Amino acid sequence: MPNEGSKRAGERVGIVVEHTERSALAPAKLKPIREVLDAAPAIGAELLHTLSWAADYYHYPLGEVLSHALPALLREGRSIEQPPEPTWRLTDKAGRSRSRRSRARPSARSPP
Repeated sequence: MPNEGSKRAGERVGIVVEHTERSALAPAKLKPIREVLDAAPAIGAELLHTLSWAADYYHYPLGEVLSHALPALLREGRSIEQPPEPTWRLTDKAGRSRSRRSRARPSARSPP
């Protein structure tokens, strides 16, 4: 998943599912890990197991399934350690936005 501004050409955000000392793949097929974005796993063990099952069941690449399960920030190569600030808006008791109330109809009473 390319993120044009923050990575060098050809670099991708990836998910490390397993790390072993030896591999049956040729070293040229393996890609180095340049940076770890988050200290804690973004996908827990139970969810990883479920997503692995789904990838196998639907014959879909595991990397694609895991990618779609990640928050957008991680897919873009950014950290999720600091969540965005919540956004609040005022509503009346019925849940309508206060901006509607600011367009209140003129009062029928005349000023004293």
